[in-house]
Amino acid sequence: MGYILIHVKHFKPLLLTVIFIFLLLPCWCSATGKIRFDKPQVYPATAENRDLIEGISIKAALLAERLYGDYLEIYSFKDDLQERVDFNLAVNAVMAEDQDQKVIQVSLKAGNGGQVKSFAMVGDLNRDTPLFLSRVVFYLWSSFHDYLSQEKRKPAELVDELTTGAIKGTVIPEMPAMLIPLDLALSPDGNLLAAFSMICVEFDSQFRILGQPGRSLYESGNYTHAAGVAVTPAGTVFLKPAMGRELYRFAGDQTRPEKWRTGIDLYGPFASLPDGSVLVIDIQKRNAIQIQGRKRKSLPLFTSRYSYISALSVGPEGNIWVFDVAEKRIRIHSPEGEVLDSIVPLIDDSSGLSPVSLAVYRDGRFLLYYSPGELYCFDRRGIPLWSISELPGLAGNELLPQTAKIAVDSRKGLIFISDQMGQRIIKLLDRLFCDNLGLVNEREEELIALNREQRRSRNAEPIAHKALLYEQAGALEMSRLLWERVLDLDPMHDQAALKLDRLEIKLMTMNAARLKEKTIEILKMVGPESARLQYSKTIQLYEQILALDPSNKGIVAEKKDLKERFQKHEGESNGFKPLSVVRITMDNLFPSLMQRYLEQPIGKVTIKNTLKRDIHHLKASVYIKHFMDFPRISGEIEVLGAKQSVDLELFVLFNQEVLNLEEDLKVQAGIELSYLIDGQLQSLTESRALTLYRRTALQWDDSGKLSSFITPRETIVEQFSHRVFSLGEAPNDYPLSRKFQRAARICDGLGTYGIEYIEDPDSPISGIMGRSEVVDTVRFPRKTLFIHSGDCDDTTALLASLMESAGIQTAVMTSPGHVFMAFNTEEAAENSWMYNTAGLITISYMGTLWIPVETTTLNKGFMVSWQEASKEYSTYHGKGKIEFLPVAGQQQKYPPLPLPESIFTVIEPAAVEVDRLHGISFAAIEQLLYRDLLEDLSGIAAVSKGRKAVTVKNRMGILHGRFGRYEQAENLFRECNREDAEYLSAYINLANLYLMRKEAGRAIAVLEEASAHKPDSAVLNLVLAQCYYQDLHYSRVRELYARVKEKAPALALRHSYLVESSESEGAAERAGQPRSEPRLLWSIDP
Repeated sequence: MGYILIHVKHFKPLLLTVIFIFLLLPCWCSATGKIRFDKPQVYPATAENRDLIEGISIKAALLAERLYGDYLEIYSFKDDLQERVDFNLAVNAVMAEDQDQKVIQVSLKAGNGGQVKSFAMVGDLNRDTPLFLSRVVFYLWSSFHDYLSQEKRKPAELVDELTTGAIKGTVIPEMPAMLIPLDLALSPDGNLLAAFSMICVEFDSQFRILGQPGRSLYESGNYTHAAGVAVTPAGTVFLKPAMGRELYRFAGDQTRPEKWRTGIDLYGPFASLPDGSVLVIDIQKRNAIQIQGRKRKSLPLFTSRYSYISALSVGPEGNIWVFDVAEKRIRIHSPEGEVLDSIVPLIDDSSGLSPVSLAVYRDGRFLLYYSPGELYCFDRRGIPLWSISELPGLAGNELLPQTAKIAVDSRKGLIFISDQMGQRIIKLLDRLFCDNLGLVNEREEELIALNREQRRSRNAEPIAHKALLYEQAGALEMSRLLWERVLDLDPMHDQAALKLDRLEIKLMTMNAARLKEKTIEILKMVGPESARLQYSKTIQLYEQILALDPSNKGIVAEKKDLKERFQKHEGESNGFKPLSVVRITMDNLFPSLMQRYLEQPIGKVTIKNTLKRDIHHLKASVYIKHFMDFPRISGEIEVLGAKQSVDLELFVLFNQEVLNLEEDLKVQAGIELSYLIDGQLQSLTESRALTLYRRTALQWDDSGKLSSFITPRETIVEQFSHRVFSLGEAPNDYPLSRKFQRAARICDGLGTYGIEYIEDPDSPISGIMGRSEVVDTVRFPRKTLFIHSGDCDDTTALLASLMESAGIQTAVMTSPGHVFMAFNTEEAAENSWMYNTAGLITISYMGTLWIPVETTTLNKGFMVSWQEASKEYSTYHGKGKIEFLPVAGQQQKYPPLPLPESIFTVIEPAAVEVDRLHGISFAAIEQLLYRDLLEDLSGIAAVSKGRKAVTVKNRMGILHGRFGRYEQAENLFRECNREDAEYLSAYINLANLYLMRKEAGRAIAVLEEASAHKPDSAVLNLVLAQCYYQDLHYSRVRELYARVKEKAPALALRHSYLVESSESEGAAERAGQPRSEPRLLWSIDP
């Protein structure tokens, strides 16, 4: 044996080199790539075509930088880049007029002149095209890096599988047919619904059977009603038959289906949407139809004549996800069909894999099941997280089925796969998802550990342990299946045979309980003759159980109870006649009013005491299943005398689940009356059907309800607002109100972004304002941003949210058939003369000026929107038909509805684009509020003398100061002082000018001089207090404020911030934080 000795002296440099390489390895793995967009080539090369494609290219470069900045450095062909890049991107567009589709060929070439990768984008050019192109850029770059497959992490692990033969005896014991799992869906509470063509079965996550939606169809002889299944977030179940053009709908606790006729052949995937509608697709005719009852609407999900949708799912925000094989991407559509986003999954398209099923997690990551049998998980950007193609087994790994449907439980990180050929349902645990979200699934972890132990030991004990766990969970069919596997491995196992016998009795007992429950339901609702067949089946099953287990006292008691109920189905009398419920009136309910319902009743029940004695402690309670955690009890009536009547108000207390409701549901409200007679507690139960509307519904009986949809703290709104007003350059450095300038910037940012005004055809606002019987739908602001459209209530909620997020107070305004808004400039109301000009108006409220804005014309700029709103206000204000509802006050009654985090991003327009429209707005502001007004005043000054001339010059000085012409302003104010030494306004305004220039000392000196003329002037003392406030002399501020309060309490109240925040402002100043600006009061009175 030989030995190699390395001297430490020589080994140390080598060791350090190796360590250095390993330290650098993560950096090399995550290195970014520099990509330069070449100037696009267009055919035919018309100026219009070039501008269009170049604009798409520039925007795609910006989007790629924003979306993939952690991987890529992107440079547009307009960037002045001298250094070498890693890749060059060529964009070649064919725009031939005689073709109905445009083609953009995108090629990425390595900078060293090497390999080229290409991608063909086919379809119409629209708002989505730049985003699609940015996704393609990342896809092509990833193709040079093995599609980032090196970033794959922990794959999903097998938990268990349910062979469908195990449940046949429970769900269809009378039919000798096989159960083939054709489709899967997850209910909102995490239960699994499996469609087996002739029956649909609901399981919990442990494969315990909970119910059979659509059982009545099977019992009526319809054995093909459940080839597909979908369920809404509210729990409404849709079943798609194997043949025909209809769907079956089961809402709430319905046992009888509602048939919805689609009008198309159902050759393709289908899905339910959160609003209670259903989407059906005919892939042969490229037709997508959204159906809600008798309403049918075609959706543009097929974007070209080559589109082929192979997989469909609904995302966490109710948007439609489709995989288009022709375009090699996932398109995300709004429920209205608008394309919101694209994802190009990073997978080699030459691998021969074909997507057949798609499922989306709540955080935006998604699963694609590819034929011939591979399951991939991708993150929101399409980067692969993990993939599997095999499942572990005792005899070695087995391949996944060639084709399958998948469903995911985002609450637990569970994945279910329907294996049609294997007649089983496979359950996986997404380990990475659980780790990322901190989810712990103790039962699944225990089952996975037992699977590992079984593969290691190859004996039956781990399977027996699993069988016991399933029995504890009530999944008796699964437990029986596993005990049978135990006997297959160990025929002499000491527990298995006995356990199987006991499980058989347990299963029979469980089925008997279900039959008994249904028998009693028919007895109560119809009568004994209609219940006789169900009654006979139940008694027969009791007899079979007792034949196996004669000493089963529980079954003996259940059998006796059912017989007594059947003979006396109305129950035994307790000797007391019930109260008489004369009348129950209940309103339909709105989730957006849940806070209001805490104090406002939803109806009342009228009760008559038909007894000959008093009743005591009468109470009524209301309970709505799923949406209330417990009944809400009304006030108590101590005594209700014989033959007397009383009204009890009914209240509800909703849980948070109601805020997730996006469809209108018919629900049963249970009303329970409880009371005492001679010390004995009695009760009476009634129920009433009512409609619980979707969370976005409201009635326009109170316009303030719109404030529930103003969501300034929602993340998408906050980010859009902040980026728009904080980026870009102001057209001019005018010392106008900061809130005014910020609001104008937000208006122009939203106008540049583009929101198309589209009136809701189902409930046009012009026809429903003030009509309490009509229910309207208002979109949440982020939804309006996503789809770039909305009507006046949608755009008002959006703009108000953006401004409130930027710290600007807003108000909802209405006129007949219209909604718009106003914002608080925080300018003193006395300054209105500087704004109310050239058809512009302001609204004075609580001492400040508010500017109205028409939210449907923002694409024309802030000033046009102000002018349009001014016209609306002027038309109806004199007639008393204008509402002005400050949002802050309204949200005390109607607080904003909470929203979950969005998985989407909104890309605001580039600062240079906003600057373009904002520059136009500020040019109009300067023209109308400065130059035109100054010209008018100059004409008046030329023909005026004495005090009148002085007052006109004073106003001219104010205009100069507000628009940054400080020297002209100062000269005019001093000229006023020379011409009229006692004209106080000029002193005050000169002090304001110095305050604007942060020269508090000079402002104080001017005001001290003026105080010799009018020391008791409230306005002078107020401005002097503002000077000392800026100079941090807070004791002097309080002294001067007291004088103002004594002389002019209303004026003092409007500037109470001077004393309320003086101490906190001082602390902020000492901490180096910005301080509040003084609210300047420009004086025009002599």
